[in-house]
Formats: sequence, structure tokens, C-alpha cells
Amino acid sequence: MFKVGRGPSSSHMMGLMLAAARFLDVMRAAPYKFHGRRASIHGSLAFTGVGPSTDRIIVLGLAGFPPETYDHKRAQTAYSAIVDTEIISPPGLQDEIQSKNDLVLDFGPSLPGQANGMMLWATDRQGDTPLKETYYSVSGCFVLTAAELTKSDTA
Repeated sequence: MFKVGRGPSSSHMMGLMLAAARFLDVMRAAPYKFHGRRASIHGSLAFTGVGPSTDRIIVLGLAGFPPETYDHKRAQTAYSAIVDTEIISPPGLQDEIQSKNDLVLDFGPSLPGQANGMMLWATDRQGDTPLKETYYSVSGCFVLTAAELTKSDTA
């Protein structure tokens, strides 16, 4: 999945995995029992589409595959199982149903903070959203939440 060549910036693609890993950490620390996750990518990330495996990268990130420990063979096996069962089982969290409609490529305007934005939601059994965060892939494999981006803009 990670290769040198033409196409979207690998730092932004890996940024999606980093954002997912950070979100999983927040989920693990939360007092809630979550049932599912949803993701939407915006701006230039959405316009890269599924061709460069944007969808696969997000799903694997939400399954607990951060880029720094990425194992291609293990990821391929996990991704196939997720596609077949629609269940994502990240370490430290219960199995979660993942609908094919839970990943949205939003081609509307970019999010207000930056062109490379992603929103992640954790849902409960009723479909309510007790946890939501916006992340921005800001270059060089750096990922900031909306609050962190605002703070860095004012610093």
C-alpha cells in the first residue's frame, strides 16, 4: 500500500491512519461501550478517491493498523475479513459492525481548518454519537485535531 511514485501524498495517506490510531486511543479511554464508527473525508483527501486506496487506508487505520507498525501481509488478511464480515475488531475494543455506508467521501467544501480533513464518529447501539473528532493531515505525516490546529494558528 505504501509505495514511492506518482499520486497523492503518502504523508496525507498515512495521516489518515495516524488520525484513526489517535481516535482509537480516545475510544479506548472513554467510559462508553461503542458499537460502530463512521468516517468522512473532505477536501483534497476526498477528491483522491478510492483509486489510491484511501478507503482501505481508513478501514485498516480503524482496525488498529498504524503506519509505524504496518505489516502488509497481516493487513491484507485483516482487510479481507473486514470486507467479508463487515466487522472491525481493533485491539482493546469490542467487535464493531461497520457498514459499507460508514465511510463517506465528501466532495463538498473543505472543512474550515485545512484542505485535508477527516471527521470520525463513534456510535452507540442506538446510533447516537457520544464521540466525534475532526483531524487534519497537515503534512509530513503530522496530524492535528481541530482544537490543536486552532491552537497552533493562534500561537
